[in-house]
Parts: sequence; structure tokens; C-alpha cells
Amino acid sequence: MRLTLFRHGIAQDRADPACPPDEDRPLTDEGIDKTRRAARGLVWLWGDAPPAKMVQSPWLRAVQTADLLDDELGGRCPRTTFVEMRPFDPAAAVLDHLRDHDGDVVLVGHAPHLDELAAFLCGARPRAFRLKKAGAALFDFVDVPLAGQGTLVGVYAPKALRRLGP
Repeated sequence: MRLTLFRHGIAQDRADPACPPDEDRPLTDEGIDKTRRAARGLVWLWGDAPPAKMVQSPWLRAVQTADLLDDELGGRCPRTTFVEMRPFDPAAAVLDHLRDHDGDVVLVGHAPHLDELAAFLCGARPRAFRLKKAGAALFDFVDVPLAGQGTLVGVYAPKALRRLGP
């Protein structure tokens, strides 16, 4: 199984007086543009083997990021929302959720949740990862994802992903 972690793009600044509650913060226009191009690069990386499933956080900016990725995949990837993918949820809950999935999966979520999950997957120390907005990390597993059993395939900064896409 290959597992991809994809962090949401640039969202409305929390300091903006018009900013809605954190779970409702949308991507900015710049965030939409850069995330769409990063998603295009991620799809290029997957080549002929895109994920069989997309799992997203319920928060707006992650849903919008998943929408952009889904557009680049041509709507071919079934999507589900997993509530325990909010920024400060424990990483281990995702592993239990993934045990029910066959095939490759992409998770679309937030920091620090995805950062902690990445460290957890490959047995690294906490805070060893720091995905940038619209950045990604890819892991391979022999079977289902287990803590400390992932092989890190690559960590991709959003700028690198944007350069990969056609």
C-alpha cells in the first residue's frame, strides 16, 4: 500500500478581522492557484497508479484542497471525510481507519496532524516532519499502515510539486 499525505493550501489568515472560525477558513485565491498546481504535480508523481481512495479532514480548507486534487484526478478517486483528521487529533486514529481500505490512499489534512502522522508512520521522533502548505509525503507499506513500519518514499515541497506538473 502507498499512502500519500497532502497538506491543505494557503488559507485565510487567522489575524484577518473577517476571518471565520478555524474550521471554516477557506483557501485564498493564491492558495487555490498554488494548490491546484501542486496537485497537478502530485498526480504526475503517481503516474498510472493514482490512489484508490481519498480521505479528507472535514475542515473547509482541506475539503477545498481535496476538491482541487479531485479535479486533477478527473473525479476518478472516491472520497470520504474522516472527522479525526483535524489539526490536533491523535495520529493513531487514522491508522485504525485505514486498516479497512484496500489499495493506495491519499490523506488531505492539516499540520500538525499530518506532521505527527508522518513521524509516527516511519518511527521518527515527534516533530521530525514539517509539511509545507500544499506539500506532500509518500510512504510505502508492505500491507496495511502500521506505526514505525512505513518506508518514506519522498517528501515534496509545494514548489517542487508545482514544477513537476504539466
